Amino acid sequence: MSVYKMSEICITNDTKQLTDKPAVLHLICSLHCGGTETQMVKLVNLLAEKKELTLHVGLMRMEGSLLKHLDMQNLANVQEFPVRSFFRPYFFIAILRAALYLRSHRIQIIHTHDFYSNVFGIISAFIARTPLIIASKRETFGVRTKWQDIVERLAFRLSNIIVANSIAVRDMLIACGLAQSRINVIYNSVDLKNFNATALPQATLCKALGIAQNSDIRFVTLVANMRNEVKNHSMFLEVAAILVPKFDNVHFVIVGEGPLRANYEDTTLRLGLSSRVHFIGFRTDIEALLRDSHIGVLTSDAEGFANVILEYMSAGLPVVATDVGGASEAIIAGKTGFVVKPNDSIAMADYISYLLSNPDKARAMGTRAKERVIKHFSADRLITEVLSLYRSLLITKTRRPSLWRVYNNESASEL
Repeated sequence: MSVYKMSEICITNDTKQLTDKPAVLHLICSLHCGGTETQMVKLVNLLAEKKELTLHVGLMRMEGSLLKHLDMQNLANVQEFPVRSFFRPYFFIAILRAALYLRSHRIQIIHTHDFYSNVFGIISAFIARTPLIIASKRETFGVRTKWQDIVERLAFRLSNIIVANSIAVRDMLIACGLAQSRINVIYNSVDLKNFNATALPQATLCKALGIAQNSDIRFVTLVANMRNEVKNHSMFLEVAAILVPKFDNVHFVIVGEGPLRANYEDTTLRLGLSSRVHFIGFRTDIEALLRDSHIGVLTSDAEGFANVILEYMSAGLPVVATDVGGASEAIIAGKTGFVVKPNDSIAMADYISYLLSNPDKARAMGTRAKERVIKHFSADRLITEVLSLYRSLLITKTRRPSLWRVYNNESASEL
């Protein structure tokens, strides 16, 4: 197999000519803390370390706590393309401005990362005749509205490749009529070095909760924002209500923020769980909190591939998760954790009860979980697969469909 340096295969918008490095724009809506945003920042920084590309970052809103984590020194530019709504006349002006940016900076690849950047970025790149368009799909059905799903799928037909972060997402896209050959599965990754530091047992969590350290305490932890009901914190509270009467030493910890927090706190109070369920808000020391935990939980109704599952596994925790998106692709049932049907609080409580009652088996599961992350979900694997995708596209310049092919019924099924 031939291996090419990026400088050997760079193309421009106009001609096949060699340049120093291909110019790539990574586009996302904003950099508020979230799974997609975290993965995008991680990818851009890893690419920056390789120094094989001229990297541009575009945001539709120049805001978010993750902005400060970008490796600014190794980026060509961070550009805002301000868009507040797709339903205002300014949207079309923003499209034209973005297209002009792509042309003037001779961007060879645009890589979009979420729903809003998929729609905005793909249209802009199509107008700019950007040679290669890579879209991303990181969620299954149940997150977007029907019309959002339709608009995004139409935009996908103008791209060269769609990156899915799980086989479940890939299969969903195929069922919607997109060709498997145009979908590339690249799993999320986790930076393992953040989970290797040592800490006093339970020191971080006990301090966060304001309780005395006690080796008998067991922490069951859910890390999920409270911006959308799809994360289903209500299920976590139902599980806590089942298990609290059975285990005197178990505390349930919710890490995350959002406008729904007050509702969940009211539910906790109504269920009489306030002394055993703890809301600790947004935290920057997730790794330390997870090292102090004993079981990691996911209760979502829909996901593409939940980053937090990999974080739990990296911390050496057994995971009990709803079987959504790529959860069952990360978790080996009975070996590294368990999966249950969405909203099956009784089954989830049973598995957590089993792990609490069998701490040696729980620790063994956690050890296997970490080994699995090291082998299959490392940052090295992510950067290798992304660069391989870029190289293959730059070499072959996979043909992007024309508008006629997109909207012609006969050819649409072939896309």
